[in-house]
Amino acid sequence: MLIEHLVQIMIALFGLTGLIALAANRIFLGCILALIGESFWIWSSYTTEQWGSVSVLAVYLIVYLLGIVTRWPRKAPPPQPDPVPSVSKVVPVASISQAAVKRALNNHGEK
Repeated sequence: MLIEHLVQIMIALFGLTGLIALAANRIFLGCILALIGESFWIWSSYTTEQWGSVSVLAVYLIVYLLGIVTRWPRKAPPPQPDPVPSVSKVVPVASISQAAVKRALNNHGEK
């Protein structure tokens, strides 16, 4: 009898913390916690021969596993270098003098 009470406490504990994590958009953590709670649900449903619940829990198991697989933490790819440098990287704007601008404008019309 004590084991059934402990199982019910674990169902409530992991079920609620999993839902809170999912509501806080912590999907990976929520799926992990819910999957742990799922094992207690399955045990409880199996021992009481609630076969409808066991079949529904199998679907929940698949959903939680998909959530874990799709949200598994991955290493971020290394940053890619900029393929085309911008003008400000090639020639700093502050280094162009006003005289150089005037010469460029005056020489623009000449060929």
